[in-house]
Amino acid sequence: MAYTSPELVRRHIDTIRVGRLPIANVHIPLSGTVSVSLPHRSLIDTSVVVKARRPQSLKRERVTLNDDWVSLVHTHLVDETVIVAQTESLDRVYTANVDVLIDAQAGRVRRVSDGVIAFGQQVAVFYDHFHLYIADDDYTVDADAGTIRRRSTGAIADGQTVLVDYDVSVNSIPDSVVERAINDAADAVLAIIDPRFHDQLFPGLVIGETHLAVAAVCRMQALSVLADTTVSQSATRAHARVWTDLAQSYETSGRERLRSFAAPVPALHSPRKG
Repeated sequence: MAYTSPELVRRHIDTIRVGRLPIANVHIPLSGTVSVSLPHRSLIDTSVVVKARRPQSLKRERVTLNDDWVSLVHTHLVDETVIVAQTESLDRVYTANVDVLIDAQAGRVRRVSDGVIAFGQQVAVFYDHFHLYIADDDYTVDADAGTIRRRSTGAIADGQTVLVDYDVSVNSIPDSVVERAINDAADAVLAIIDPRFHDQLFPGLVIGETHLAVAAVCRMQALSVLADTTVSQSATRAHARVWTDLAQSYETSGRERLRSFAAPVPALHSPRKG
């Protein structure tokens, strides 16, 4: 018998705040008004950005850098086009992450305190930026299903390929994963506890099996994150490590709860002397 339930397991999972998994620059061709599937489901609705590069002249701004972020006129910069230089003549170009920090998505820059840019120094920033489309006017998104479609009356041309950014809710876990985790946990519990407790519903057994099931869910989530090839390796490793750490914590807690129900270990006796 299973001592836990999907509701109990999800109650624990819902308290886990692993964060968001950011996905950027997914190429999606949109034809007609047909819904197109994105690589992920369970998107965070407010995070979706649909954009495209358009032929346009390079932007140029002069800004004064200090130890705070300085916002540029535009956001969602094309990362590889951003240049920060001493003057418009590009006689001296500064190095990203060494002299200057660039937040391309937010459209802002700041100096590195131990770099060569002095506090209060003016610099020239060159960049190109994406054109952003408007939700519900140009396109619609079903965040739960992970689909997008163009609107016939919007600015996205029929057959155009757009770039889509979004965050995935990593707390969204399919029912099949929870059910498999409960089955794995039930098998583990039966292997640990004394057979005389198999048909008993003690709170310690419920808590112990629930924690083992949550640990199994966390391990499966870690494997799922590592298998996602649409995300950078550094991001996948960081998120997978969070899930594996949670799995270890719940595994330890669950086994500790079950210890008092474990089958007794047979005592070892010294061989009798004949």
